[in-house]
Amino acid sequence: MQHHLTIATTLVLVAFGGTALAALGADSGSALVTPEPSARAAQTPGALVSPIADALASVPDDVRAFDMHISTLANPFMQGRTPGTPGSEFAKAYLEFYFREAGLVKPFAAATASGRSAEAEMSYRQPFKISGRAEVVAQAMTAFDVDGDRIGRLQPGEDFNATGLGLGGAAQGQAVFVGYSTVNAEYDAYSPAEDLDLTGKVALMLRFEPMNDQGMSRFTGGQWSEAAGFNGKLRAVAERNPAAVVIINPPNTADPRATRLLPSGGGGRAILDVPVLHVSAAAGQRLIAGLDTEGRSLATFQQLADAQPTIVELGGTVQLYADIERTSLNPENVAGLLPGKGDLADEYVVIGGHFDHTGNGGFGVPTSIAQVHEGADDNASGTAGVLILADRLARTYAELPESASARSVLFIGFDAEESGLNGAYHYVANPIAPITDHVLMLNLDMIGRVVDGGLSLQGATSAVGFEDWLQPYMDASPLNFAVSQTVGRRSDHAPFYFEGNVPVLFGIINPLHNDYHTDRDEAWKINRVGSVQVIDFFENIATAIASQPERLEYAAPTAQAAALRPRVIVGVQPRDVPEGGVLLSNVSPNTSASAGGLVDGDRIIEWGGQEIKNVTAWVQMLAQHAPDDVVDVAVIRDGSRFETTLTLRAR
Repeated sequence: MQHHLTIATTLVLVAFGGTALAALGADSGSALVTPEPSARAAQTPGALVSPIADALASVPDDVRAFDMHISTLANPFMQGRTPGTPGSEFAKAYLEFYFREAGLVKPFAAATASGRSAEAEMSYRQPFKISGRAEVVAQAMTAFDVDGDRIGRLQPGEDFNATGLGLGGAAQGQAVFVGYSTVNAEYDAYSPAEDLDLTGKVALMLRFEPMNDQGMSRFTGGQWSEAAGFNGKLRAVAERNPAAVVIINPPNTADPRATRLLPSGGGGRAILDVPVLHVSAAAGQRLIAGLDTEGRSLATFQQLADAQPTIVELGGTVQLYADIERTSLNPENVAGLLPGKGDLADEYVVIGGHFDHTGNGGFGVPTSIAQVHEGADDNASGTAGVLILADRLARTYAELPESASARSVLFIGFDAEESGLNGAYHYVANPIAPITDHVLMLNLDMIGRVVDGGLSLQGATSAVGFEDWLQPYMDASPLNFAVSQTVGRRSDHAPFYFEGNVPVLFGIINPLHNDYHTDRDEAWKINRVGSVQVIDFFENIATAIASQPERLEYAAPTAQAAALRPRVIVGVQPRDVPEGGVLLSNVSPNTSASAGGLVDGDRIIEWGGQEIKNVTAWVQMLAQHAPDDVVDVAVIRDGSRFETTLTLRAR
């Protein structure tokens, strides 16, 4: 019993953060001690020792509401909320129930028979179509060397699988190695042959992105950047019009996914209209060695592509075939409208977050498949935030005087985000009012695993003067903000900003955790108290924007200060802390940081003799440096100051 009570108490601390400490009679620096049997015997006879109930009793109603939402949405019963599953239908019904409970209006025109009431003609749901699971009926792949001799037939399921990233069909053509097919500011895989035409040819590309000596991202020194995703790589090669694409697992990488194939028909939605096959590292070695006129190994080709963009027209040919049957899915965005008042009622603030996740892990995950990926932080947490904000703002609007002016607020749970932001793209293309009448989109995605108040904000550069406008609200919040000077493309705010020209603000925990897109992203790990602090911050932003007469002025991506992207990398994950400076975590091996003796938990306070205030200021300092610059830094470790030097390396 003593052991079980200790575990339960620990779970309360993890789930509720510092508030639970007071509820349990311990301060933030105290160890939790289970009462001895004699102490327990002295308690009231029949009293129930229930630390979780005690913690819930000690926190505000909204924390309990958040706990209820997160525990429901991230329950395994929801099956990971993948479109087309019963779990997804349960999640949609859950959102619809709470939008109705908040008194929100149905915002979408429903496809119903005429003659019904206006209310009956409307719906909380906005349906759209996406490609469903691709079933591979038949597949084959054979390679021939420069003399036309068959190198060998590859075995489906063992050597290769046809994926859902492309369509079915047959192709035969010269093989062309295109490296990683990665295109970003630091590395353009096609720069050696910008006019490369792959018509009638088969493109062979490596999975992921250029790597360092440890088999990790050359760009970050650790986790993959956006450039490693299938979407950008395949879109880049599509511009060269290949007859088919073969993705090969690289032999030298730290990513365990390189030891296995994508499941037959897996990988996500179709990006190309030609076959896309995935080949193992072992089979890729046989292919490359037989196709290359010099007989070089796959490892050699990887080394070439890691060092610099590499295009090689191989001497042999590849013949392949895939017969793919694809079903369509009918996901639905779920939204409720809070009508505005007065002169501002015809303008809209959007508060959204995606409610879908990766289901059984069949796509987009680094861990094994056939297990439920509950997606507590990603993004049951943001969905819970949207529901709580809907209830709060509905109450606030109900108390406004009749003479008040306030913008309408659309609360929306996006579907099919994990397979390509499909729900958000569909809404931007089919809004309830002209997209030009949308003044701000607030996106809550992964707000649950808050550590030391860390929250990253993207979008401060999406409107003129927006960061200065936000500053008083950040100052009033207990959170520790890291304000990005870029707007990323990997969550639902992106279609609003890049396609709809709508200012955005995106909140996500800082730092990220290693349970992202794994079956370890579970509800018990969520910091309920910290999540509600994030919700408080977004409520203040939403109510201020909804009521102020002036609209935000959209700032185009080219006008962002994000152009100051550093050319160097230190090899750490930085985080703002109240005492100033930059707190380091995930210090990667063989980087500037590790070579300079820095470790997780160090706090850099001076850079080149200048005080560091926060992450944003530090990034601006980094932008002034070139590779091989040597910088003196001052560091706090375990309360003591020391100095070291860092030799900066190229991104």
